[in-house]
Amino acid sequence: MLLTGTLKLMDFGISTCIRRQVLAAGPYLMTGLTGSLRYMAKEVFLEQPYNQTVDVHSMGIIMWHIVTCSMPYPRFSRKQFTEQVVGRDLRPPLEHLRGGQAAAGGAAGPESVPVAQEGALALLLQRCWAPDFRKRPDASEVLVSISALLEEETCLHIASSGGCCGA
Repeated sequence: MLLTGTLKLMDFGISTCIRRQVLAAGPYLMTGLTGSLRYMAKEVFLEQPYNQTVDVHSMGIIMWHIVTCSMPYPRFSRKQFTEQVVGRDLRPPLEHLRGGQAAAGGAAGPESVPVAQEGALALLLQRCWAPDFRKRPDASEVLVSISALLEEETCLHIASSGGCCGA
């Protein structure tokens, strides 16, 4: 998110422009197995048709990575990734949002998510990395959720320092 409040999604693989008509028509077949494996959506790995929510999936994994300061699937081989993440829909541990050890030997993360926001962030992450791309939010929905979390964080900070939110 930029200081202007603009959210930018970046494609770390091969970018291409897609016409609105193609987006509106539903899933499309593009590059498969493109990008970083640990951030890759299942349908990209399986070289199946997909839509723009593959980037939302990746962003959800990246958000988890940033909040927890831990690498997703740190010791997974390609075979383990295929079996666990693609085959069994394993995702990074949500309890890790409050610190502790990540699955597969990740380092402990900081206590960075206020308890009041923990549930909202966990729900957003679960929606972003849903195994079925049709159940993922689009980028505008993610922006609304992130904005609400940031606003709540500001209110929590102001309230804890004796100020008042909404005044």
